[in-house]
Amino acid sequence: RILGTLLSICNFVSGKKFEAFHLDFLSIVPAIKDNIHKNSLLYHVATVMREKYPICDDLHSEIADVHKCARMDFSSFHKKINDLDNDLKQSWTHLEKITAHGSTLELKQQLADFLNYVGERINILKIVHKRLTNRFVKLLLFLG
Repeated sequence: RILGTLLSICNFVSGKKFEAFHLDFLSIVPAIKDNIHKNSLLYHVATVMREKYPICDDLHSEIADVHKCARMDFSSFHKKINDLDNDLKQSWTHLEKITAHGSTLELKQQLADFLNYVGERINILKIVHKRLTNRFVKLLLFLG
């Protein structure tokens, strides 16, 4: 919301319709002043944000999810998901070997239930990773 408000104010002041701005622009926002009251652009963004979104108090709370994503190493995450998937496949093979050598039906059922649960969790992680990647790409497109 803060970045969208900043973009809206810049579009209004310039009289043009910009789709996005460069992240370098954020570093000069406090230095840009209006001609009448000599207030910074950051002051005006904060004023509009207080009027439109009184719950949102600071930039960190607004983009906390983006900040968390920035700390994540997505290349290793993708590898870890694939490793988990491979380990699950090997676990099913091990379960077949265990049951071939004779074990109780109850143990086999418990292990199978656990492996099914783990498989569901891995699939959820894959879906979340895909959605997160799509949202991040949309954010990058928005920021330019």
